Amino acid sequence: MITGMDLGVEQGLASFKIVKNEIAWLESLIKSHSYLTGEHITRADITAAALIAPIIKPKKHPTAHLIILPPRIKQQVKQLEASPVLNWVEQLYQSHRS
Repeated sequence: MITGMDLGVEQGLASFKIVKNEIAWLESLIKSHSYLTGEHITRADITAAALIAPIIKPKKHPTAHLIILPPRIKQQVKQLEASPVLNWVEQLYQSHRS
């Protein structure tokens, strides 16, 4: 299935650039607030965390152990590890998942 969904190298790089730009945008939002729209969790935070969670597999994610990332994606995720957004997602799962 993973092979069938492969975008190819060129499209994969273009898509990863979009992801990096979106992560940077999210970083700008959480720089001055705990959450995307202020000081309280909203649907925006839950949505962003849910979309990012599969690539970082937060400890409290209910199906993280089932997620298998393709090798190229794993390499790209390593490039994002320094992003505060990835830590923010992990913290959301720690704080708001039982």
